[in-house]
Amino acid sequence: MSAAAGRLKVYYGIERTNAVKHKRAVCVLFENARAFRVDNKGNSYQDRFVARQMHLAYTRNQTAEEAADATEQNQVFTSYSLFVDDKRFKGSLDAVLAFNSQADSKNVSRAERERISEALRRVFMEIYPDYREPQEQGLLFTNEDFL
Repeated sequence: MSAAAGRLKVYYGIERTNAVKHKRAVCVLFENARAFRVDNKGNSYQDRFVARQMHLAYTRNQTAEEAADATEQNQVFTSYSLFVDDKRFKGSLDAVLAFNSQADSKNVSRAERERISEALRRVFMEIYPDYREPQEQGLLFTNEDFL
């Protein structure tokens, strides 16, 4: 498994919405096993699954530490979704991308994390062109108004 483990991939993208999934989210899929089924066109099971799950923005190889976790899994993928409208992110794509970057900080260089964030932002804006970063509501009154 160790020779194949270095080739395991991590897929970053924007989750596709459908009847079941209807919230805007950044999706991260970790491969736990390499492709063993390929169709007539040369597409692997993983490629087809990723295309159904997300609008792909970025792909990278897993580090040895990340791939070590795959040996304990009985599924082909491990999926994480970061919902933009979650309470902790307050509708902010910047907050989601910062959280994802922080989560990857132990395994991915700063330059690659920035490339991942920019790729996710570009794809997100293509899918949701009307999206605007939420504005913090300022105070209605300042201390100067009462002087």
